Formats: sequence, structure tokens, C-alpha cells
Amino acid sequence: MMLSQAVRTYISRFDVLPGRRVVIATNNDDAYATAEAVAAAGGEVVAILDARDAAPATRFPVFTSAVPLSTRGRRHHLASVEARIGTDRRRFDADLLAMSGGFTPVVHLHSQAGGALDWRGDIQAFVPGVSRQAVTSVGAAAGEVAPIATIAAALPDPKHSFIDFQNDVTAADIDLAWREGYRSVEHLKRYTTLGMATDQGKTSNMAALARLAGAAGVDIPQAGLTTFRPPFTPLTLGALAGADGGGHAAPRRRLALYDRHQRLDPIWQPLGYWHRPRAYPLAGESLHQAATREARAVRTAAGIADVSTLAKFAVSGPDAAALLEVVCATGVKLAVGRGRYTIMLREDGMVMDDGTFWRLDENRYLLTSSTGGADRMEAHLSYAHRVLAPHLRVSVVAQQEHLAGIALAGPLARDILATLAGIDPPAHMGIAEATIADVPVLILAASYSGERAFEIYAAGSEAAPVWDALEAETRARGGCPYGLEALEFLRIEKGHIVIGAEADGRTTPHDLGLGRMLRKSGGFIGTAGLTRAALSAGGRMQLVGLEAHDEAIPEGSMLIAATSAPVQGHVTSAAGRVLGDGAIALGLLTDGQARKGDVLLASSPTRNQHVRVTVTDPVFYDGEGTRYRD
Repeated sequence: MMLSQAVRTYISRFDVLPGRRVVIATNNDDAYATAEAVAAAGGEVVAILDARDAAPATRFPVFTSAVPLSTRGRRHHLASVEARIGTDRRRFDADLLAMSGGFTPVVHLHSQAGGALDWRGDIQAFVPGVSRQAVTSVGAAAGEVAPIATIAAALPDPKHSFIDFQNDVTAADIDLAWREGYRSVEHLKRYTTLGMATDQGKTSNMAALARLAGAAGVDIPQAGLTTFRPPFTPLTLGALAGADGGGHAAPRRRLALYDRHQRLDPIWQPLGYWHRPRAYPLAGESLHQAATREARAVRTAAGIADVSTLAKFAVSGPDAAALLEVVCATGVKLAVGRGRYTIMLREDGMVMDDGTFWRLDENRYLLTSSTGGADRMEAHLSYAHRVLAPHLRVSVVAQQEHLAGIALAGPLARDILATLAGIDPPAHMGIAEATIADVPVLILAASYSGERAFEIYAAGSEAAPVWDALEAETRARGGCPYGLEALEFLRIEKGHIVIGAEADGRTTPHDLGLGRMLRKSGGFIGTAGLTRAALSAGGRMQLVGLEAHDEAIPEGSMLIAATSAPVQGHVTSAAGRVLGDGAIALGLLTDGQARKGDVLLASSPTRNQHVRVTVTDPVFYDGEGTRYRD
């Protein structure tokens, strides 16, 4: 049993038909749009039960003066719906009951501004009345909705007649509250928990007031109304305070290696919950000059960066690999001591995050993902385990703050690591355990810069000596620490995506050129979403590279064929070449993968910058991948 508009949402947004044989109960015209959507998706509309005496013309079987009375089910599935049609009763075989009880105007802002409310019997709802402040409600919020039928039906089983679908409050619960002496609607709410779920009574309050008024023998307006308190949609106190609300609202979270960075006087940049070094300027250097120097050090010698804020999860247990198969869209079969780059999708097939996973032991893995998405990924893993695969014997533990991470990258990175750890460093995507500065470390051979690189993890409380040793050896070989800005230059040149820019919530793996990585057997979150025809149709925004020879490409600019022409895409990330001349960028362009060689205009009217760019492959550096392999 679902709300009628929820059925339409599942069909139109997720391409999911919630039931094959559908009965729709309504007292208004909106439900007829749901009938059309069900039929278009291949479902059968068994009956439309319209409580009104007359119904609009339609191709579906309609019964007027009809209301549902009861349902029957088997094995957790709906089997049939019994309805009263006039004075008769009839049962319909169905596996879905969609309900549309009309619309309640959103009077919250009007009420919170001190405005009075008036009752409209034709729509069975309160509407804005006299306003005390400069507030005017218009449209549906003012009650401009179609009238509904107000036919009532005796409930054969009040104990199983649900009024609040979220907190499972039944008609019998309201009747009991009345018998127990709860006359005030506010007391009724607290006694039954009616309207206290996440929808705050949006789908249940009017039906509950009608039941209470019936018990009291009064009209609904006389039964009273609960107070409309902000916010309209539940949200956290942190969201109300905002990121710029001061130290108490958004405390500055310091890295485990904060003291090591601070002595180098970096430019700090907030990223997620953390403040991270953006660059380490020398005397007189600008941000761009410092980042360019640091990036060139990585390309020619070596550099170290703090990557402690990457989301990290210990996934362990006999079914650890099975859970990763649900969450990760790539193959997960690995030998012990190996790792792999992966992507995680939302259920609609869009890329949600990316990262790596590493098989540390037979039943023990380490999963990493982006810094800003740590909380989202933790919730995603929890959902996958608790809801989609509760039978799996697996444990997931967040380790973002337990492990400090240091990236060592550059053509001399392997030699530096061999000197300090006294081991033969692992090959690309390999794992090793070692000791640096008498501190046990886990070494993962992974590259985000396009150079030979390693991520070195140690307990946060013990990581400072490891940083000191790596920094000293790196500087001795002509390298230096590098910050987020240099990391951005390096990853753009290598064509690596970042969550939020290229993977902006509207792109699929195919849009980003990652389609070949997908596990052919499916079974991961997003598999069904990727089958939607619209995601393989033409006209989608796809990842491309962009080059300009004489001017910097403005980040965020529109991609157009000529001045005043329609927008065809936008620049997601931009930089200059690290070792060469000219500007490069990544962008999302309509049908971009088939448009290499096209010349477009990267236009930013707000900055008065308009630069000619050529569409290229998104990988500008070492396309064969030889630099990061031994």
C-alpha cells in the first residue's frame, strides 16, 4: 500500500513499477495520472475506487461512490482489496493499493507568522486566513486545489486501519485515547505519537482530526489543531547553524599531523569537516606559484601530502567480499595483498563516490572513499548491510580518524620508501607492511598524481615520526610537501575525476568513461538504475578534456559554440600544465565522447572571460600509464 504520488515517483524517477495489478483509491482527479503512469509502465489498473458520485472520463475501470474497506495478503504481499461500492461490497485481486486522499495546503509559514487559519469543508483542510505580518499565500498553499469527496465509511477492523503510516497509529488507537480522556489534540499526539514521525503528520493529521472530531461529536475545526513549528522538513541543528557559524557551530577539526603542517605556515583550506593544507608558500610566493612549484617537484622528484582525511572502513568477516559486491560497481575478486580502484553508485545509477579497496587478509578488507563523502559512505554501507543484505556475516568499522595517511609520490618515491622502510616497495596496487622511524605502517601502492606513488598509513597518535622521516628524505632528494592545490593540478592533468565536480550527482559511469570497469554480472547498488533507456540515449553530458594555448580556462565557465549560442556543457576543473605551457581543463559536454577535436568557447560572463578551447581526451599526461608502474 502506497501513496498515489509515491507510485508515480517510483515509476518516473527510478523506472520501478511497485505492483503489477493496481487498485487506486481516490477522492480527487490526481490519482488518474497515477493510473496512466502504471499503464505506461506495463502494469494493470484493476480498478479506480473514486469516492465521488461522478468521475472524469477515462479508459480504466472506475467505480464511483467507492471506498476501500479491507485488504488481505499472503507472504508479506498484498493479495486483494475489498471495497464498498455504493451499498455493495466487492473484492479485487491486486498486489498494490495506491491511495490519493486529496491535498492539504502548506500553511506552516503563514501560521508561524501569526496568521489565522480557516476551515474549508470542500477540500477538508485548513487554509490561510487573516495574516498578521506581510505574508501572502498563493496557489495551492492558499487552498487553490480541487474539491474532494467527503464520503465516510465504517471501518470493519479499526485495529488494522492505519491513519499514521509512519508511526503505525490506527483508528483504534485514537478511539482508545478518547476513552482514556485525552480530549486535546496536543495530548492525543503525545499519547499516540501521531504526527511525530519524519513527515510530521503531513499525511495523517487531517484523517486523525476527523476521527477525533467524530468521537467528540463535533466538526473538525472544533477538534483543534496542533501547532505548526519550524522547520517544515526535519533537519539537523548543524544545518541551521551553517558552516560559517563560528567555532562553536563548526569546530575546526585538526589533522593528526597538524603541528607538522603548522610549522611550515601553510594556507589552510576547509574540506569536509577538516582544514587541510592548500599549499606551503615560500617567502613572497603566491598560492599559484607555490602550488606550481610543489606540483613540479612531484613530477620531477618527489612530494609528500597528508591524506589522513580520506574515508576509511575496515570490512571484515566471512562475507566481507559479498558486502563489497553489493556496494562496489567493479569486480571485487582479489588476491590477498592486492587492491583495486572502484566506484560506488546510487540506486538510480549515478556515481556517488569513488575510492579503493584492499584485501589485507582472507576475510579482511580496507575500503577508502572521498574525504567529503565519509558520512555519506558510512550511511551507505550501513544501508547495504542492514537493509539489502542483513544475512551477511560482516562487520564494518569507520577508521577515518584512527589512521593517519601520508601520500608519497614522484619518480623517486620508490627509492625514498625503500631507503626508509628497508623493503622492496610493492608494485602498483600492491600492499606491504613495514616499519618507518620505528613506527609500524601499512603501505598501499596507489597513485592519484599519475606518478609512482604510495599511501602510508599509521596510527594517528604515532604518525608524526613517519612524516618527519619522509619529509627529510624527500627534501634531501629535491622534493617537498605539497598541498591540495598542487594535488588538483596533478589529478586534472592525469584526468582523474573528483566527487562533486566531474561526478556531480548527474553522471553515470558511462558518462565519465568508466563503463568498462563495471562488473558484468551486476548485483551492485545501481545495477537496475543503469538499465533505464534514458541513461544510454544521446544528449547526455560526458567527461572530456579541454585545451587552450594562450589563456587560462575559466573554471565553471559555460561551453558554447559561439557568443549567445545555447549552452552545451561546462568546465568542471581547470589548471595549467605542470611542466609545459598552455591551459587544460576537464568538463562535461553534451555527447562529449564523440566530439574530440571540436572547438568551443569557454565563456564566463561574470568574469568577462571568453577562451577558445579544443575538446580532447581527458587524460593529458602519460596516457599509457607507464609512469606509475615499475
